[in-house]
Amino acid sequence: MSAKSLSSSIFQIVDSQYTQLNAIDDLAYLESKDSPDKWSRKEILGHLIDSAYNNHRRFKVSVNQEHLVFDGYDQDSEVIRHNYQQRDYTELIDGWKAANIQLAHLVASLSDALLTKETIQHNFYRIGFNQIPKGEPATLQHLIEDYINHMEHHLAQIVG
Repeated sequence: MSAKSLSSSIFQIVDSQYTQLNAIDDLAYLESKDSPDKWSRKEILGHLIDSAYNNHRRFKVSVNQEHLVFDGYDQDSEVIRHNYQQRDYTELIDGWKAANIQLAHLVASLSDALLTKETIQHNFYRIGFNQIPKGEPATLQHLIEDYINHMEHHLAQIVG
């Protein structure tokens, strides 16, 4: 898949899901948790904001490095630190949209050669949603597609 296609996929998800996210007005539904150690739907949306920022940085630095090894982040701590459960839901929706529009523009600027360049120097076995085993070749394209799959997975948890 080309950089333009990947970018277009992100824009399409943002366009379609932004409307659906805005249609949810049941605060109890958004803030309820299946158990105390699980995220609410607001916290899942907050996690997607964190994911957009972290992956934006990964995609950006990939341009200047020969490998695909990136820092991870403590997702649970980030959700707590940003206090997503107490934040205004509209603010979260708008933040998610803005972060992904920025990310989609970055993806569109990447060369297809960079996207498809293979390396075994990666840590997708640790940071990936759909992990690639250590020692197997990986590409930046996989990481971007993985980001999209991760986002769609969590959006389905919010909007059903």
